[in-house]
Amino acid sequence: MTYRFDLDYNCARFTYSEPFLMGPNMDMLDLSQGHKLVATGPAVDSRECLGSAVSNGRIFYISQASGLELSAVCGDDALRLIPVWENRPSVKP
Repeated sequence: MTYRFDLDYNCARFTYSEPFLMGPNMDMLDLSQGHKLVATGPAVDSRECLGSAVSNGRIFYISQASGLELSAVCGDDALRLIPVWENRPSVKP
């Protein structure tokens, strides 16, 4: 890496999935656009330290302090998927 970030993070855990670099506070930097911050937050951990993974086109974050796991969705998935706290039709076996 030949770029120095001056984003005042308390954590130095990053995950790279070309061309994106995922960091603390769910920050997503696009390295193909001059390290542009393209998405951020919310801060889900008191220490701002999240582990992230990319799998099957989805981004998953795991909080270090609380163990909370979450996934960010966008595009068609964001339009199609509803939050779990909203009413859903019951699924019958």
